[in-house]
Amino acid sequence: MPTSNVMTTAYYYSLIQRIFEAAGFDVVMCEGGSLKGYRINKKNDVVVVGNAYPAVKLWLKGYKRICTWYQGVVPEERKMQGCSSLYVYLHSLVERKSLRVTSFFFIISESIKAHFEKKYGTSIETSRSAVIPCFNETDTFDNCFVPGVKKPFSFVYSGGMGVWQCFDKTLDVFKEIKRKIPVATVSIFTFQVDKAKEIVEANGLRGVEVKYVPKEEMNQALSDKMFGFVLREDNTVNRVATPTKFSNYIANGVVPIFSDCVEGFATASRAMKYSIPVSKYDVNGIVDEIIPKAKRIVETYSAVDHKKECDNLFASYYSEGEYIKNVSAKIRTLFNANER
Repeated sequence: MPTSNVMTTAYYYSLIQRIFEAAGFDVVMCEGGSLKGYRINKKNDVVVVGNAYPAVKLWLKGYKRICTWYQGVVPEERKMQGCSSLYVYLHSLVERKSLRVTSFFFIISESIKAHFEKKYGTSIETSRSAVIPCFNETDTFDNCFVPGVKKPFSFVYSGGMGVWQCFDKTLDVFKEIKRKIPVATVSIFTFQVDKAKEIVEANGLRGVEVKYVPKEEMNQALSDKMFGFVLREDNTVNRVATPTKFSNYIANGVVPIFSDCVEGFATASRAMKYSIPVSKYDVNGIVDEIIPKAKRIVETYSAVDHKKECDNLFASYYSEGEYIKNVSAKIRTLFNANER
């Protein structure tokens, strides 16, 4: 049962589908996020949902085999969006119940697993869970790793304008980088073009490229960009997150500049030369960390070495083949053990 944001989550759902198929299941993708019109055995059929609410609803209707994909921490997200304490509390009640009625857990990071276990005093067994980060690329693009293709000190921001995405701060950081490195450029790729343009103009930036780039054109748009922003504030929402844009950047040879509170990617990329983690959260502190690292990368850049690093990440952290093999084995064991 895909959630309403299926356009941005389509790859993850297709990965889950292939995992179940590898485990020996026949899989049906329900149109419109509803089970109406489908003949389902509530005891034996497995239903996969994308958040806590449908999991609890299905349990109330008598479904026995529910798999839940936890894309984030909804109560904490709602709090950041200014919802009332009561609303946040109700979200937590639903989330807690979903953890108790879920048969198998798809979780985006070890951090979100630890968060659930600490917040709700529960234990999510390894045998009943799979930690798979959000991603929608599975390999590097050769055209992005050609010597001379990357423009030195070219920066990009790809994403939305959500409060947790720190777009305003990103612009403040770039303004300071531009002041110290005048040749620096930035491009903004977002589906919220009008809003982004307003913010860019309000910040007094000129000559900034702002446009919407469809997924099929993203490779060309990112091919000559050298650095990509993923700045975040240090809070629960960001600590547990695994932003999809990391896989976009890595596939296209864009060096991610990211806050190290994004724990999943920070751990996965710890040995990488072509990444710039930052530990500060004030603009000047962030810039002071970025500039010497960015200059060193520009001065010593090797497209061959960069591609090797990115390929290694797709062979491990973003390896769909490994996830299909390992998770399908868990699912096969779990549900076969519970057959009638």
